[in-house]
Amino acid sequence: MVATRDKFDSELLPFLPFIYLAWSDGELVETEVQSICQELAATGVSAECRTAFDGWMNPADPPSARELAAVLAFLRSSPFNFPGDHQLDIEEFAKRLSATGRAADDLTTAEHAAVRMLGERLGLEGSEPTRAVTGSQPPAAAADESSDDAPPLDITALVALRDGQRAEIKQRIRSLLTEPEFAHVPGLAVPDYRARVLAQLHRLADEGIGRLGFPHEHGGAGSQSDFLGAFSALAHHDLSLLTKFGVQFGLYGGAIMRLGTDNHHAELLEPMMSMAVPGCFAMTETNHGSNVQALETTATFDTDTAEFVINTPHHGAGKDYIGNAAQDGQSAVVFAQLAIANDTDTEPQTYGVHAFVVPIRTPEGEAVPRVTIEDDGPKAGLNGVDNGRLWFDQVRIPRTALLDRFATVAADGTYESPISSEGKRFFTTIGTLVGGRIGVGTAGI
Repeated sequence: MVATRDKFDSELLPFLPFIYLAWSDGELVETEVQSICQELAATGVSAECRTAFDGWMNPADPPSARELAAVLAFLRSSPFNFPGDHQLDIEEFAKRLSATGRAADDLTTAEHAAVRMLGERLGLEGSEPTRAVTGSQPPAAAADESSDDAPPLDITALVALRDGQRAEIKQRIRSLLTEPEFAHVPGLAVPDYRARVLAQLHRLADEGIGRLGFPHEHGGAGSQSDFLGAFSALAHHDLSLLTKFGVQFGLYGGAIMRLGTDNHHAELLEPMMSMAVPGCFAMTETNHGSNVQALETTATFDTDTAEFVINTPHHGAGKDYIGNAAQDGQSAVVFAQLAIANDTDTEPQTYGVHAFVVPIRTPEGEAVPRVTIEDDGPKAGLNGVDNGRLWFDQVRIPRTALLDRFATVAADGTYESPISSEGKRFFTTIGTLVGGRIGVGTAGI
């Protein structure tokens, strides 16, 4: 007897769970499937069984979702409801499947070897694979009749365990968040919600929370650990506030700190930490998303005036979904392709992606000349953040606006960098910003 995809023969029964789990996992590649089929043949199972198994495992013609659903329904039918199957490992389950379809109550030696090989090759250990196939679950634990005599849960100890070494700053944040100005106000219109979150961010800055991760010599508190602790505590409250906090002090401030040098630190960090200058992190573009190395905004150095000219070459190269851009941001760290034009070049010489500090809005809230700003509009769950789009039309900025930790441009247009490779320079630049990703992971946890 030969089993086909619309007929489950008794000889194939012990192998059906492996067929289902192999394809439903979706991680096998063609070479792995071929190797498994060869190893199955080496165990000595019957030719009929191998033919049927190979038919199901053919990478060129994999089973459809409908066929896999039929296998699962078949395995969950009443003949295969075994007592205690939530405790069975997959090999014992295969043995019981086999016994339901023929007189023998055990697998043959070859089938034992085949089942064991499949379990090892597919990483199917313990009873969890059987439960995935049968849908069975362990019975609910019986209520502890002596629970009334158990000691009460020590909430203080539990909070201390959760907070770990960052307990002090987390408790400080939690205390702040209980104050009326941080209370949730349901149903706020988007402008009102944004204004409320901005006011809350100013309060955090006034309390010194934005200074936590920055060096003492620049007016910071010198503790990246406390900054991450504060960030994770804010994640319990309002993700709009968390996001705006992260944009200002993590992305905008972090880029200045890690990509800039002493002059930038002295000039820009204090107004950033105090919220005197709200800022943006303008990396992502509409057409390129997170493909930063291929972004299209340009920063061309004009040797006649010793200025960089920031330009958006077309609409799709606009910076998009930039936090703080739509309403509050006055300054932006803009990532752009650096080029240097001089009299001897027909085309500017390019040097890859660099970061520049670019004014985008006056303190009175007006867009600076040649900067176009557009609001990204409402967002599910984050309406307190003013995400926006930015376009630059030949915006001139001083040579010193280049964040020059890894590269400098002299007044005569001479480019220098301690990192000779453009690719390595790019990844070094991006690598300094990994702290933001750590913060997001910390907040998620």
